[in-house]
Amino acid sequence: MKAQTFRYALLFTLTLLLTGVFSEVNAQPRMRFKANKVIRRTAVVLHAAHRQLKLNKHFTGNFAKAVAHQRFAKRQYIRGNFRSAIHHSRRARMLALAVIRDNKGTPQKDWELSADENAAGKDNPSDAELDAELMKDNPNLKLSDEELMDAALDDIDVDEIVNDK
Repeated sequence: MKAQTFRYALLFTLTLLLTGVFSEVNAQPRMRFKANKVIRRTAVVLHAAHRQLKLNKHFTGNFAKAVAHQRFAKRQYIRGNFRSAIHHSRRARMLALAVIRDNKGTPQKDWELSADENAAGKDNPSDAELDAELMKDNPNLKLSDEELMDAALDDIDVDEIVNDK
């Protein structure tokens, strides 16, 4: 009787473990797709913020910080750290929207974070944690809007990496 109970418990435990493993395997492509979408949408907003910054030249440092977060998100995407890529790209978009507003622009409604992108969770890092992670990865990073004003922001999108829209 005890041996049969043990077998059932063992079978149940193995089933739970395998279900968890397979659900994680299936989650990876979904996260890659979601990260790709978030990064691509943020790239559009960053280009709009770049145009608005060139037009009004109100420098706050937020544009440089947004570009740095977006570049970091792209690196995280390439490394396969899709959740981190999403968080940093979301941070970049929020900063880019602030740049647009600070430079007398009006953001389009579809540039705001969607409900799917803005899913609040207890695991989401704070802005300060994201900023600290960015600076830890690149401690010599200089955040200057003026330097980026005339730059050709061709390294903030993932379209050239993989086309999995």
